[in-house]
Amino acid sequence: MRTPSITSLPYSMPISLNKLGRLKVIHQRLSSSRRYSWQQLAYECQLALALERLPSRRTILDDVRYLREVGAPIPESQSHYFYERSFPLFDVLNPQEALLLHETLGLLRQIKGISAFAELEQLAMPRKDYPTGEQATACIVHFEENAHYEGREHLGPLRRCIASKTPLTITYQDFTNQRFQFRFHPYLLKEYNNRWYLFGLDEASGELYNLALDRIRSFEPQQAGTYRPNSRWDFDALFSTIVGVTRPALREPERIVLRVYGERANYVLTKPIHAHQQLLDETDDYVDLEYWLIPNPELTACILELGPDAEVLLPLSLRAELAALARQLVERYEGPSPLCE
Repeated sequence: MRTPSITSLPYSMPISLNKLGRLKVIHQRLSSSRRYSWQQLAYECQLALALERLPSRRTILDDVRYLREVGAPIPESQSHYFYERSFPLFDVLNPQEALLLHETLGLLRQIKGISAFAELEQLAMPRKDYPTGEQATACIVHFEENAHYEGREHLGPLRRCIASKTPLTITYQDFTNQRFQFRFHPYLLKEYNNRWYLFGLDEASGELYNLALDRIRSFEPQQAGTYRPNSRWDFDALFSTIVGVTRPALREPERIVLRVYGERANYVLTKPIHAHQQLLDETDDYVDLEYWLIPNPELTACILELGPDAEVLLPLSLRAELAALARQLVERYEGPSPLCE
């Protein structure tokens, strides 16, 4: 009997990318000879897809029900799930949904070092309606990437440690060549300005640290049962008050007013320095922009990048800091180039 196509089913609805990812993971696991409980399937989805939270029982059972409805040979009334025979899931997927997965994997493939994307790619079985030949290999979207970035090899293993809630012993070397060892509970990987950072709890100090992956010399997973989950820090709230990844201790957000002149004003309006940028005033010559942020080195660097087209109006402390840096630049460039002496 021919397996029904999703497009021919009366209950067919577009599948979200999250659900599509879970279906692929569950399909791969049930295609093996093992039997899985819903808890085991939830854990496999969390690990393979790097989910922050374990999918709920209702979510996994709904995914299993969906697979049954599209023809998957999963026996009814079983506490553990498996395929009674082989099942070609991609043959019943809506072609548009299968193509969406194929294109998404093409984008994710550019983020080198995260093995989960390779795991997902194994699930994307060939289809006759996928692009082939030059179309399949041509790059049509290109992300900025530093091909020589050190630490990229840590991305995949660290992602798995976060997903599996595994504490680490990390050996870290700063730019003064001092080495430190941390007992570390990893929570988050974040990319900023082509550099990756690991956020987590330093067990000794009880504080949140961020460690640049290119400074991590080695790490060893420790006993998983001793992991301390994050119950103190809301990362969305944390990043809403800073540019980049550095949050100075004992500092609170303050009002920052930046004036940007000439054509660069349009640049900053269309590519805000921070998501919470607000327009205060706009004239033919300049725009005034407001932020509530904690000043840090990344914010200073963003303002310096605008050169003479930007002026900090408030706070006065940040204005003085930029003025001092400007004087240092003038001193640096006033004399002849060392290569021309």
